[in-house]
Amino acid sequence: EPGSDHYESALRKAALISYNHSQDFSKSYMYYDKLITMEGSKALDHQEAALYSAFLSGNSAGVEKYGPIVAEHAEADDMARGVAYYYLGKTYEKTGRDDEAIAAYTNVGRYMKNNEAAESSYNISKIFYDRTQLDSAETQAFETTKKATNYPIWMARSLILIGDIY
Repeated sequence: EPGSDHYESALRKAALISYNHSQDFSKSYMYYDKLITMEGSKALDHQEAALYSAFLSGNSAGVEKYGPIVAEHAEADDMARGVAYYYLGKTYEKTGRDDEAIAAYTNVGRYMKNNEAAESSYNISKIFYDRTQLDSAETQAFETTKKATNYPIWMARSLILIGDIY
């Protein structure tokens, strides 16, 4: 019960159990959000868990709430920032906010050089293609083929997109 001596501890345990054990990410988001709000927590691990839970449960508002917080957190490393921008980009794209998705995906590439960065680069080219901004789509797709040599799926998709442009 809120206000009791054990409420914060119970929230923390409920968040951990729902996140790690039962993997009920809607519940874990709810618990982490309450915990962060209640204690005014600036703990990066709680904020990252809330962001991850929101993303996996399809909670766009939660991703938009915690994505910027994690991305701008003083203790966040490049991986944490990149993941936050990746989740934001996916969420913005899903909700039709393409300009914001492009900005988020661009930041993924600034912080990471992994599969998510390769996918983000491809997603930018796909957004341009869908907007019929073919010159920008082509430039971005070629950029993806250069940067994503270790990620054949994104290279292949970029080459197919280039073929579609021509």
